[in-house]
Amino acid sequence: MTRAPWMAVIGLVACAAPAERSLTADPGAETTPVRPTHPSGIWPVTPPGADSPDTPDPPGSATNCDPLHLVATDIDETLTTDNDEWDLQIDDPSYDPAMRPDANTLLQGYAARGYTIAYVTARWDFEMSDGRLASEHTVDWLHDHGFPLHGGLVFLAPEPDHDGDEVVEYKSGVLLGLQAEGWALDWAYGNAETDIEAFLLAGFPDDSTFLVGDRAGELEVPGIPNEDAYTAHLAHLASVPDVRCE
Repeated sequence: MTRAPWMAVIGLVACAAPAERSLTADPGAETTPVRPTHPSGIWPVTPPGADSPDTPDPPGSATNCDPLHLVATDIDETLTTDNDEWDLQIDDPSYDPAMRPDANTLLQGYAARGYTIAYVTARWDFEMSDGRLASEHTVDWLHDHGFPLHGGLVFLAPEPDHDGDEVVEYKSGVLLGLQAEGWALDWAYGNAETDIEAFLLAGFPDDSTFLVGDRAGELEVPGIPNEDAYTAHLAHLASVPDVRCE
């Protein structure tokens, strides 16, 4: 079975998955539970009107390539403007976290060149005050802001209380698991030292691992300061190889 257009992943690569579950962008839509296809629990997240999980991917799509090329990104303060944006949405689930300018355009540019985006966040999954899961709100936010999700992967942390070392272990474990499945680790974006440590530990090249925000220029990797995230950084796409395949 090919990977679904959208996927939400909860937990470590080494964690056992529950038996069945399905998420949709529309909480009122009818869905058929689908068994996970990965030890960590990959659930197809199919919005209304989208292709079913059994629909073959078109020629040239990222999921038909060998190897599969991956761009990994954190979410909070990497795609959003600040970590507090998620806290505000936890307090009020109807709140729309602010996005860094052109964050979606940047990742759309990668997707257009044949890369699949993996969203690896330290958020954890829980039922929010509106009765919906944090994972559903996370996927909805990405969708509503135009982030590429076809063949995409969204990973949430396995537990709420984790220190820096545990975040590194979780994020690097997810990415090492994808690498073992045949994904090439090409580009990565994060705002925290734990992001960069996890990316480098997983095997992303240090010259294609970007530190975004206040600490840009540190940790011996390319930096993207707040004022350049991401409109000025879009020029980088001109140097990104096209990895689309037949």
